[in-house]
Amino acid sequence: MKKELCQALNFQNNNALNEALTLYQEQLHFEHSSWEWMFIYGNMANIFFTNNEIPQAIEWYQKALYYENKNQKILFNLGVAYLKNESFDEAKTYFLELIAINPRHYTGFLNLAICYKNLKEYQTAFDTFSKALCLNAHDMDLYYNLGNLYLTVENFSYALKNYLYVLKHDKKYVKALYSAGLCYHKILKNKLAIRYFDHALSLEPFYYDCLFAKSLALLQLGDYAHGWELYHYRFEAKNSLKKAKYNVPLLQNHDVKNKIILVQGEQGYGDTIQFSRFLNAFQEAKKVYFAVREPLKELMQNSFQQCVVCTHEDILDDVEYFVSLMDLPRIFKHKDMFATTTFPYLVSSPCNTISLNKTKMSVGFCWEGNVEHSNNHNRSIPLSYFIDLIQEHKNIIFYSLQKYTQEKLPIMDNLVDLSSVITDFTITASCVEKLDYIVSIDSALIHLSGALNKKSFLLLPKYCEFRWGEKGKNNWYESMTIIRQSRQGNWDNVFLELRNNFLTF
Repeated sequence: MKKELCQALNFQNNNALNEALTLYQEQLHFEHSSWEWMFIYGNMANIFFTNNEIPQAIEWYQKALYYENKNQKILFNLGVAYLKNESFDEAKTYFLELIAINPRHYTGFLNLAICYKNLKEYQTAFDTFSKALCLNAHDMDLYYNLGNLYLTVENFSYALKNYLYVLKHDKKYVKALYSAGLCYHKILKNKLAIRYFDHALSLEPFYYDCLFAKSLALLQLGDYAHGWELYHYRFEAKNSLKKAKYNVPLLQNHDVKNKIILVQGEQGYGDTIQFSRFLNAFQEAKKVYFAVREPLKELMQNSFQQCVVCTHEDILDDVEYFVSLMDLPRIFKHKDMFATTTFPYLVSSPCNTISLNKTKMSVGFCWEGNVEHSNNHNRSIPLSYFIDLIQEHKNIIFYSLQKYTQEKLPIMDNLVDLSSVITDFTITASCVEKLDYIVSIDSALIHLSGALNKKSFLLLPKYCEFRWGEKGKNNWYESMTIIRQSRQGNWDNVFLELRNNFLTF
């Protein structure tokens, strides 16, 4: 090997990566053998990968592969780089090439299984994990990743079995501690979940995913004082939530007197409706802007006239501080945050969208949530449950407040589809105000109904979001009754209880 390449490799092995990269780049101007080009490109790629510059690493691994397209190390590294870049199809391609060359490449199978998991090819992922297990039954990383697959398909007992097996052999495996805690949280064993989260955090105090998960467990237990303190880590954790950025300071405390503040709406429509109750904390502020998505704008302006309601796109020149809406319980230290809410806290406008037959009871309903919501498959209910209910209660007129769905409602004498007339939440609110009851899944509609103080039934899966508590107790809305699954995935007991409530109408 040329002395310059030896020197570059020596720098690299001693973690002097900038010096190594400089020497490799200088060698790009000279003639080399195919093996030397592969060596230069491959090691440059390794440096970029170490520096977390993944696109550049992929580019140089590709160049290295040109000179030896069956090099197992480069195929593996390229697959890992694509995997880290979340380009799962591309990663899969290189791992498949690798194991075709070497059918006993254990880590190739392990990473291929992770690719299939992320591509939602779950059965193939299980099969690939089985092949990896045959090659190496002692690697704790395999059992950890197999646990992740079971967690993804919501087989919590088998996920836990794998995580606890890992922890039996390595009590300081931080990710397994976190994931075991996450499993216990998912099955509503939050005190046990917190024990695992705390153990993980004792080893890695700034494990943001774990801090966020612990906040959800605390909030689900009703420990709001500690839960809200950790909830702000949601933006540092690996999820789809994005932190708003403005060229003004973040509001850090409850001193708002004479300040001009932008309150940024966050997450879904339901979250904005639910947490808008805390806007009453800004009574001493000089001015409050409340940024929401367009379909909520008119409703919020009618309801919070002390605020200037705007959208995310509006240009504001005089803002001094900004804050996320869902950080208000933490900033204002709501010890008894529910006692500060006066119902209704939203105001509907008169509207002739619907005319009711006042001789019959009227019930609005919603059966399906936003398909992009991570828990939508659990919270949504097959339409057939509602159709059966409507058929059984001819003396009640049911109004569908479902906005987006691919299902077509049947023609029934006591069923009215309002989807074509609902264009924003102002109109939805006016419809809710006129109806006698609302029956809904966990969606924006149920928050709107609760905020309007309308008598409502919330139909919940057994495992649900933190806001509804571990026992299904409703602290948020005075007029709401929660009916919860006794067994995950089975809505029969929910509708049996709902029918019993209907008999009392």
